[in-house]
Amino acid sequence: VSQQLYQKVREAAIDVFLMQEPYTVGGRVAGFGPPFRILAGPGTDTPWSAIVICNPELGVLQLPQFSDQYMVCAQIHGDFGNLYVITLYCRYSISNESFLYRLDQVLRALRGKPVLIGTDANARSPLWFSDESDDPGQRLEDFIFEHRLQVINEVSPYYTFSSHAGESNIDVTVVSSAAIRLNWSWHIQPEWCFSDHRCIVLDANDYDKSRRLAGLDHFLIKKANWEVFDARIKEAFKKEKLPEFLTLSAEEKARRITEVISMAASCSIPLRRKLVGGVPWWSAELNKLRREANKARKKFQRVRRRDNDSRISQIAWNDFRVKRNVYTSAIKQAKERSWRDLVKLEGNSSPWGLVHKLVVKVPQETILSSIKVNDERMTVSWEESVEKLLATLVPDDIEDTAAQSVIRRLNNEYANDINQEDFSELDVEAALARQRCRAAPGMDRITMDMIRRIWSLCPVVLMSTYNSCLKEGHFPECWKSGELRLLLKGRDKPIDDPKSYRPICLLSVLGKLLERLYLGKLTN
Repeated sequence: VSQQLYQKVREAAIDVFLMQEPYTVGGRVAGFGPPFRILAGPGTDTPWSAIVICNPELGVLQLPQFSDQYMVCAQIHGDFGNLYVITLYCRYSISNESFLYRLDQVLRALRGKPVLIGTDANARSPLWFSDESDDPGQRLEDFIFEHRLQVINEVSPYYTFSSHAGESNIDVTVVSSAAIRLNWSWHIQPEWCFSDHRCIVLDANDYDKSRRLAGLDHFLIKKANWEVFDARIKEAFKKEKLPEFLTLSAEEKARRITEVISMAASCSIPLRRKLVGGVPWWSAELNKLRREANKARKKFQRVRRRDNDSRISQIAWNDFRVKRNVYTSAIKQAKERSWRDLVKLEGNSSPWGLVHKLVVKVPQETILSSIKVNDERMTVSWEESVEKLLATLVPDDIEDTAAQSVIRRLNNEYANDINQEDFSELDVEAALARQRCRAAPGMDRITMDMIRRIWSLCPVVLMSTYNSCLKEGHFPECWKSGELRLLLKGRDKPIDDPKSYRPICLLSVLGKLLERLYLGKLTN
């Protein structure tokens, strides 16, 4: 099922995927690798629910205080605003009273917040279009009315659950009053996978999915058209325009050179997309096998409804099982064949390249967690969590003591009449040589490859900018902005402790070079 869903989720550009009874290996949800982010309950117990974040542009805050083996809660943030998402599995062999009690605690803590709940309720009620009602369904009805939730299940020609034994509507989707504003539409996709529980697709109708096309990351340097890049740089700094540039202040030069490089890169270098539709191993043959298996499944369901002859029904069921097994086997073979082809192609040409990174070096992306404020309270929103993390990891400067104030005053009054010599070309070349070529770019996405191209084309531009900074004793404001990233120090560290995270700041490479030049003056 996971293999079938992996293809469909990417193909249909699904943002968030709620799972109950997921496929697990070693107590962990399997079948969904990068760039998907998987949230499951804390602890070592086998997870019965999970949230899969498919859209890398969504901000995610996992809420372990509201999650366990059967329920997972997270806050997601996007163009639609903030939304709390809960996936819940009510195990058939356990009374749903215990699950509703736990859910009651969560909803009371999130009172007034927009909440979406997707649950395998194992309960029947006319409220979600079941043919009959039972005790678990009655208890869930009372719970829904008590918390003023709204069921968004809609009438469908398909049941949410369909197995060899029978069909029923036992999967329920509800939202809080604050989440109704998203104007949800609800429909069943019977052909997405062969699970007994059919896939349910929700659309927030005021959510503009065109933004997914803009889900872009850094420049893809390997596919750069350097001829176009060089032409843009030469045009921006041609002889007629260079005198005007040289008269600008240090801050203005820094802004101008940053804008020109960004413009040239945008015209000549593609951007790396974080989300790509489809999977490399999918083929027309798999499409054909999927259609045949779905056709056999529909035939079995049609026979079961219309014909009381169990023998005919069994024949249709056996036909479906055979075609389903052929389809799933073909998927496994296609995935293995695709992987072998990749290893053969990339591994032979570069043993320590892509394949080695995929197997050994691909890190698990850190998903921000709610943070412990004190022994009794944890954060419940990403804004509150970020504020707590920043206060702990990047605290504000403390006020000066009396002694520190004296030192600061003396430093401010200090005057040095010795004029520093300008940076030479050798100084800049040394700084360029010491800067790592693969250094992560800052928020401007400018890389060392681009700066080296400018140095070879128009060295006077960089020389003039850096020397203006030296003469004015200035560090440009546009090079001070950085992107803060948080890395979990280790998988054994508690995710709710702010000290378990290591902050790193991705700064402008142009600013890093200026810092190296300043450091050279200070040390020499």
